[in-house]
Parts: sequence; structure tokens; C-alpha cells
Amino acid sequence: GASGEAACPGTPPRGGAWLSSPGLRALLHFDSSANLFLQLRGRKRFVLAGAAAWARLRLYPALHPAARQARLDVAALLRSAAGPPRADPGGELALSAPVELLPGLDVRFVELQPGDVLYLPPFMFHEVGVVAAGRFLALNRSRSRGPNPGA
Repeated sequence: GASGEAACPGTPPRGGAWLSSPGLRALLHFDSSANLFLQLRGRKRFVLAGAAAWARLRLYPALHPAARQARLDVAALLRSAAGPPRADPGGELALSAPVELLPGLDVRFVELQPGDVLYLPPFMFHEVGVVAAGRFLALNRSRSRGPNPGA
């Protein structure tokens, strides 16, 4: 499967800096490359679901402009449930226990604070949102894995 592929030979890693503001959210989606997030300032919450969740997420078709994104509104599901678990303000970076949003769809939460680093393997679904007011800065580095052979 795609998870065993090596990065494309000769493809340099890509990087980016993300400046965020309160209320900004990257909807649930996957990337075909591995991602490494370094939170420099502010706090962000990630909602994570494994690649096997694709069947429950109602993805847009491959040729749609929103390809790789889920049509499922995670925020609405969280509002109707108990909501995401609260992070321990002085605690270590840790995943929450699984939360079942729908039958057969478990997600986990992790909150990044300044200095935290999060690695996401290719094809892991993630939604990212700003947690508190203020300015936010995160760095991201990824490496292309080439086309998805299952697409």
C-alpha cells in the first residue's frame, strides 16, 4: 500500500510558516505527504483520525476542488456531543482517549502549545483549529510521497 512508499527520490522537503488568528480552522483533510508541525506561539487543537476512517468521512471526489477534504462537519458533531476533552495546561503533549463521533468513527485530540512538535504520517486525517485569542505561528515541513496509487 501507499503507507510503505519511500519519499520521491530527489524531492526536497517543503516547508511553510502558518500565521493564524482566532476562529481559523483547517477542515478535516489528509495530505499525501508526512507532516511535521512545530508550534512556536499560541495554541492549536488537532482532531485526528486514521487513514482507515476514509469510508466514514464522506470525502469529496478526486476531481473536486476540495478533494482530500471530508464533507463531514466535525465541529457540528462535537457541539452535539460532549465536546473535545480539555487539555491539561501544564501537562505533556498527549493524545486524548478515542472519542466516537459516529458509529465506527473514532477521533483523537491533541493540543499543541509553544515548543510542541507533532508528526503526522501520510494520509492521516486532521483538522486544525486555533484554541485561544492571540497571534499564532507554526512551522510545517513535509515531503512529497508522489501520487496516491489508490486514487
